[in-house]
Amino acid sequence: NGTVTRGRQAPGMETLGAGLEHPSRADRGARSEFHNRIPAFLWGFAVFWYAMAMAFTWLVLDQGPPRDAAPSVIYGTLALFWFAGIVVVSMALAAPSVRVVVHPGRVRVTSRYPLRTVEESFRTAELQPAEVVDSVDSDGDPYFCVNVRARGDRVFTLEEGHHRPSCESTARRFNRAAGLGPRPGSTR
Repeated sequence: NGTVTRGRQAPGMETLGAGLEHPSRADRGARSEFHNRIPAFLWGFAVFWYAMAMAFTWLVLDQGPPRDAAPSVIYGTLALFWFAGIVVVSMALAAPSVRVVVHPGRVRVTSRYPLRTVEESFRTAELQPAEVVDSVDSDGDPYFCVNVRARGDRVFTLEEGHHRPSCESTARRFNRAAGLGPRPGSTR
């Protein structure tokens, strides 16, 4: 069985440097290391969104709504931005920045969320080979994720982005480092 440590609080501002830490003693002798820091962008966007909502709310409360606009429209728009912020923050809180360290026979996964850190350890026998999953982003452009499935329904993302060759390279590097072969019928 893999070891799971859940709910450890990230002290202070450490989450801003998630994935930038120096290798720990446990990581010495690691074959390879992978980082997915894309979710940190979402964290920053959530902070920016609420900063703007607070600034506009303060402006409207301090100086009142513009004279040429109906107050109900301005207050309704502000309420809409605050509600949309709840959606953005809930997405940000659920998206981890992932660090994966491959050791001989074992893979260590550290998922950093804005308010907590989850550390997991898996034997390589508990993992399926990494594969590139095709999807589309909000603009309809191709978007790719390198996912690894672990025992149960656990899936972690090694890399994501718009460049398929980079994602395919990451999948091959992970599979090689972990000693996992491609799935039958898969080109990855």
